Amino acid sequence: MRKLRVPARDLLFALRNRVPGTVHFLDTETGEVIPVFGFNRDKVMEQVHAHRERYLRLAPETSRQGYEIVKRFINLVGRAEVRHELEQTIQGEHAFRKFRERLEQWPDEKLRWQKYRAEMTADSVRRRLAESGITLVLDFGPGHDPQPD
Repeated sequence: MRKLRVPARDLLFALRNRVPGTVHFLDTETGEVIPVFGFNRDKVMEQVHAHRERYLRLAPETSRQGYEIVKRFINLVGRAEVRHELEQTIQGEHAFRKFRERLEQWPDEKLRWQKYRAEMTADSVRRRLAESGITLVLDFGPGHDPQPD
């Protein structure tokens, strides 16, 4: 399989961005994540249509998918007291905000969460690329951790 290095920050932004009218494509030859906005729409879409096999449309995750990722992560937390506190944060309104705020108390868990979320968010792209014989490699850059929440 051919490896494709993709800037993690760009890919994760594209997969979390739900701004109406904005889409992103992944160039499967270069690893570039290409945003499509009003000002560049015609030019980018012309390129995408001319080389359909080269570009992969990146669909942002839904709130539901994000919530499921949070739940799966919480189930992986080893310390019962931390797991219990995190479970409480995702009950009711503003679950994501409360979860992120509570994670600030445990820097190691916060780092684990960032890495876990990056991998899980990118998983659908990873599977789609694998069907074409491409292995996704997230490039976090030198000395950089996954994009913070």
